[in-house]
Amino acid sequence: MFLPSKLKGFTLLEVLIAMAIIGIVFVSVFRMHAGNIRLVQREKFDSIAPLLAAKQLALIETDIMKYDNMSDEFDKEYKGYKWRCEISDMSLSDFDDSDSALDKNSIEDFKKITLTISGFDKEHIYKIITWRYVESQ
Repeated sequence: MFLPSKLKGFTLLEVLIAMAIIGIVFVSVFRMHAGNIRLVQREKFDSIAPLLAAKQLALIETDIMKYDNMSDEFDKEYKGYKWRCEISDMSLSDFDDSDSALDKNSIEDFKKITLTISGFDKEHIYKIITWRYVESQ
C-alpha cells in the first residue's frame, strides 16, 4: 500500500481567508450597485419633473382659481408622481429689488403660483414659483 508523504489541498485557514476576501468584494460591489440605482432614479425624476410641471402649469393657467390649494396624482403613465398647487396674492415682499417701479396698485392683479412635483418618496421634490396676471372681474 502506498501512502503519500504530503497531502495536497488547501488548509482551513486558506479557505477562510479566501472567503473573507470574496465577501469584502461582494459587499463593495453591492453598495456600488445600490448607489447607481439611486442615481438613476434621481436622474429620471430630474428629467421628468420639469416636463410634468410645465404640463400642469399649462392646465392651471386655463382657470387659475380652480386649482387653488389643490393636489392630485398624475396619469397612470406617471404613477407615483404627485403635484400640489398653492395660489396666493402677490406681495411686494416677493421682490428683493428696491428700485422696482411696482406699487400695491400695480400688483393686485398678479397671482403667485407655487407648484410642487413630488416623486416616489419625500426625497424627490421639484418646486417652481411663478407669477401670472389675472384680470379683475
